[in-house]
Amino acid sequence: MAKQQSKSILIATIGTRDLALMVADNEWLNVGNDRAIGVISEQALVLEHLQLSQQMDFLSLSEYLCAQWSEYQERLQPIIIGKLLQDKSKNLKKIYLVGTNQPENSRFREKDTLYSAKLIKLWLEKHYQIPTEIIEQGNNGENPSDFEAMFDWWKKTWVKIEKEGQIEESTKILLCLKGGVNQSSEAARITAISRFAEKTYFYDFIQNEQQNSLGKPSAYTKPFRGTNYLWDRRQSEALSLLDRWDYSAVYKVLNPYWQTAEDDEEIFKIKNSLEIAIQWNMADFESLATSQSKTLDWWSPAYETAYLGVIRFKQGSTTEAMFHTFRAVEGLIVDWIKNEYKPHVKKEGNKWVLKQTICSDEQFLEFKNSGHIFEQRTSDIDLFGTNLDKILKIAEPNIKTHPDWKTFFNKTRNSRNRLFHNLQKLDKEEVLKAWISQDSKQWESKILSCLNFLSKQTFNSLESASYMSRLHNSLKDKIKAYKP
Repeated sequence: MAKQQSKSILIATIGTRDLALMVADNEWLNVGNDRAIGVISEQALVLEHLQLSQQMDFLSLSEYLCAQWSEYQERLQPIIIGKLLQDKSKNLKKIYLVGTNQPENSRFREKDTLYSAKLIKLWLEKHYQIPTEIIEQGNNGENPSDFEAMFDWWKKTWVKIEKEGQIEESTKILLCLKGGVNQSSEAARITAISRFAEKTYFYDFIQNEQQNSLGKPSAYTKPFRGTNYLWDRRQSEALSLLDRWDYSAVYKVLNPYWQTAEDDEEIFKIKNSLEIAIQWNMADFESLATSQSKTLDWWSPAYETAYLGVIRFKQGSTTEAMFHTFRAVEGLIVDWIKNEYKPHVKKEGNKWVLKQTICSDEQFLEFKNSGHIFEQRTSDIDLFGTNLDKILKIAEPNIKTHPDWKTFFNKTRNSRNRLFHNLQKLDKEEVLKAWISQDSKQWESKILSCLNFLSKQTFNSLESASYMSRLHNSLKDKIKAYKP
């Protein structure tokens, strides 16, 4: 099924040269082009063809054509934005045409484009069924050539359009700002970017007078997106959040880029990496390994969980840091038992148990004389809490003298229970104290030592053991290198 395109609204500032009229010999003349070509301008030729006074100004001429629409409707067309309107018509839910309508005493009144906008609206009603609204500029005395006045005017105009309910989360804002006064167009560009950010698409037009004279509307450029304008700011923001390992926030900052860059492979690589990183935050390590074409070994989740704990410690989330690091070590014991004694491990509901049948298995002689942990060999034992310590000490006697495992058994477990059963503030010092560590470096080293001993791996840091650290660095490089 083809992906449904999001609907758009189009805002176009209308200038004096946006309309063309067909005269004799199927020649199209620009109604408002008063620049003389040789001895006479196109506007003058239009007046001559219509047998109107050469003294008639543009406003009066466009007002006349508007009044005579029924007579001239087949011979008028928007010569600048016409092709864009045609190409985008199926996906436009509303069009706003901005035409100037200044007070009578304004020195530029004769160039006002209100009736040009009305003519284009009539043309749209004739050819397409798209709701079209004219927004009058200057009718309250604001000067279209005053940038500050226009800045304020456009801000109010965007509020008005938003209140009409035309702009939803997925709505694209298409802006055609070539017509009208430069100061107004520039104010429109800046305020649109500020308000709608990456939802904005700016179209420019390539005037070809020869083609226009044949009735062919101007071609338009590939849109310059709001994403392009804002990328430097968004990139800096994303990288700053990435340094905090806040993948959800990075995703939110960059979300408009995969909404507006349907064919941009690089931005979707960033998107996919972020989605995996967010899942890693929720302990989905399988997706992480798969994304890097790696196999998730039985011991891998413990290293990932421990690294997640270290990240939380750096973020100041001390409770989570304590939880994840303790869980990493205790969880590794469970996975080690599951891996070592598969025939005698089973899952009951949401817990794992070691079956008492292991005591009669000649393959595991270490348990034959240790049946006391199974309550007279008639019960299975839950893989939980201090039961894990007992099993591990039977299976791996040397662990009793391992300094970091001794810390875990004798200090960390008790501290964890005490810390997690009260609602007091948990300082970083409390986390370090639970592992008898002077600083975070020693703390990480103790955790790594426990994991390496049981997994028989030789990693020199939790970061080097984690697939996520590699994905994180790759993600940072992709964001730094990306250009919209």
